[in-house]
This record gives sequence, structure tokens and C-alpha cells, in this order.
Amino acid sequence: MTHRAPHFSLAVVAAAVMLPQAAEPQQPRALKKADTEFPEPFSQVGGIRELRDGRVIVIDPREPQLALIDMKTGSLTPIGKQGSGPGEWRAPRALYRFAGDSTLVQDPPNGRFLILTPDGKPARIVDPSVGALSRASGLLQSIDLRGLMYYQGSGVQANAPIPLDSAVIGRFDPARQAHDTVGKVALGKASFVATRLQDGRQARRLVGEPFSPGDAWNVFPDGRIAIARVGNYHLEILGTDGTVIKGQPVKYTPVKIGEAEKREWRAQLPGGSEPDSWPAVKPPFPANNAVWPMPNGETWVARSAAADAKQTSIDVFDRQARWTGMVTLPPGMTIVGVGARHIYAVRTDADDLKYLGRYAIP
Repeated sequence: MTHRAPHFSLAVVAAAVMLPQAAEPQQPRALKKADTEFPEPFSQVGGIRELRDGRVIVIDPREPQLALIDMKTGSLTPIGKQGSGPGEWRAPRALYRFAGDSTLVQDPPNGRFLILTPDGKPARIVDPSVGALSRASGLLQSIDLRGLMYYQGSGVQANAPIPLDSAVIGRFDPARQAHDTVGKVALGKASFVATRLQDGRQARRLVGEPFSPGDAWNVFPDGRIAIARVGNYHLEILGTDGTVIKGQPVKYTPVKIGEAEKREWRAQLPGGSEPDSWPAVKPPFPANNAVWPMPNGETWVARSAAADAKQTSIDVFDRQARWTGMVTLPPGMTIVGVGARHIYAVRTDADDLKYLGRYAIP
């Protein structure tokens, strides 16, 4: 990196604790049949949030749709409507817990957040461009039970010829209107590509390299941060008291990249973009939605899988960042959220429709 190192809080500069691996790893646990599966399919499940009464807020970015569903009765109630007025949204991208068990809906096309009441009804609009929140809004990752907001800093520096290779984990305290830096993560490789805007002006676009390894992270409700480190695959937990717990490296067999994996990557991009070259293997875990803090204090990290894999494997770590075993999911199934006692996962049928299921934590 060529830019000046930022100031770090105690969570980063505190002495790290290196712990041995758990002596007796568990046998692989399988995610069994769903306790309940919502009967109607979605085009895509971009995120969920479980309410205290068991109902679930769901966003479908492709439709787009923001809805409240009841997994028991199979009912679906739209929340608000598409638009830019009070209580409206254009294309919800993410859901976050918020103060008083309310829900924060990120709506990038409108450049704002929509707040939902604890029973899932539109309450008010928050403009993130006003005040100190503007730094946290773009790459918001999580909000803890104290109301502190965690976000990832930008990987782009103004006028820099190349993107940065790392970014900070920032924390915003709405009560104090204050930011601090609590960690740092490695970013996957990317490059700038020249493009022309509709008005004829030249611009540059950031394009990530396929399957480029980078760290992944998420936040526990109590504010602890779990980071899956990609360079020497292991888990780190940043404590709220400034401690840093580092687990031992995890053994894994890299997934080779063949034609099926290349097709898988192309399908996720518009326009059928083709990179100049491909890496030989996938990183140990995907870039998005890899790290899941669990209600029992475990951290789950989803491994990268071959395109024709018979199952999805998830590494399980205890509170001390020690690898304890694995959980397996059926092929093509992905976790999209975690509730008080359940996991929410999506299975895809032959028509590429997505079915949301609620599963007991194995």
C-alpha cells in the first residue's frame, strides 16, 4: 500500500491472543430438512430480517420487492410501495437491525434509508448524506445492539492510479456522531477500466478480478467482529474490550477453476465480461456473505465450492476462534440470514426460482 496508515483504535493495537486449535473437532453436521419453507418462490433473496414474533422481512432485488412474510401461514404482505415518496422505496439492497427492534432498509437508488417499525411498517426516512452518517452509509455491514454502525472503508483513493489493497473497518456512533477505526481487511485485486459516459465524458470504472482473494467479516450483536483472513486462512475475533483473538490456520483443499467455474463467474456479471486471465484456484471462501455470527457464539464461514459440488461446506469456529468442525448444506443452497434460533437459507430449483426455508441450527 502507498497511502498513509490510518489511526487505529485499541481493538487493533491491543496484543493479540493466539490460541491452539480445539483438540476434538466435531463430526460434520448436516443442515436437515427445513422446519418451514415459504410456499411462493422469489426471483432473488437479497436479505432477510427476522422479527420478534417470527415473521420475516424479505427483499427481492430483481423484482424489486420489500415484503413481510409469515413462514407459518404462507402469507405475504407488501411493505410500502415502489417510489420516492414518504414510506416508499425504489430498490432495497440490504436490511439491518436498528434501534428499538426497528429495521433499517438501505435504498441506494433513492440515496436514503427507510426505517420500519418493529412490526414491519414504514415509519420514516433517513437521509444518509446529512451529517457524519454519510461516511458509513455506502458500505454499511452491520449494526449492533448498542446501535453502533459498522462499515467498510473505500478501496479507492482519489486520483490514485490503482485501487488500494486494503480497507479499514469503521464504526459510527450515532449518539456521539463520531467515527473510529476498529480493524483492517485485505481486499481482492481490482483495476480501473476506462469507460465513456452518455454525455461523452471519460470516466473510470472499478472492476474486480475473478475469484480474487480478500478478507471477509461480520459483526456479532454484542459488537464483537469476526474476520476470516484469506492470506493464511484463519479466523480472528476483535473483542469489544480491545482484545484480538487469532485462531490457528485451517487446512483446506483449494478448488480448481475450470470451465464450469468460469461460466459460474460470467453468469454473475452483466454483459458477459471476460477477464484477461484466470487464477488457478478459488480463494478459501467467497467474497460476499461468507461470515455468519451465530446465536450460540459460533462463527460460520462458508467455503468456496466447485460448480458441480455435491454439497456446500461451512467451517465452524468457537468463541475463541478455534476451528471445531463443519456443517454441510445441500448443493446450491446458500445462507441468507440468521434468526434467534434458526438459519434462513435459499434453495434454487431447476427454473432458477428461489425458495426461502427456515432451518434449525444443527
